[in-house]
Order: sequence, then structure tokens, then C-alpha cells
Amino acid sequence: MDAVSSFKLLIDASPSPLVLLDPQERVSVLNDGARSILGEATIGRHYITVFRQPNLLDTVEAVFSDRVARGT
Repeated sequence: MDAVSSFKLLIDASPSPLVLLDPQERVSVLNDGARSILGEATIGRHYITVFRQPNLLDTVEAVFSDRVARGT
């Protein structure tokens, strides 16, 4: 099993909605909680078209900019 498959299993096991963004800043993985909120059509879309909360967008942009983990 590769790292991505292992990470997908971990995300799927979480009861909280989780979203994985790829290096191109697109949604690559959703667990069931996130899928129920955002929908399956979210896969492959840029995060700016998916997330609408300004604080979340600012946090994601900052993490992609400097690669430092943050909380929202």
C-alpha cells in the first residue's frame, strides 16, 4: 500500500469532515463527512472555488505560502 492510499484510509476513518489538497491546490480527497457537506463534485476543484469562509481561505493560502501548519 502506498502513502496516499494509507493516508486516504486514515482520512476515511475520521468522524470529522476532512479534505486533502494536492500541491496544485486542488481538492484530491474527501472523507464521508466532507463529502456530505461539499459534494463529490468538489474533487479536482481549486480550493478557492470550494471554501467560502475568509478565515479558512486565509489559513490555507498561508500554509501553501510558507508550509507552516496552523489552526483555524
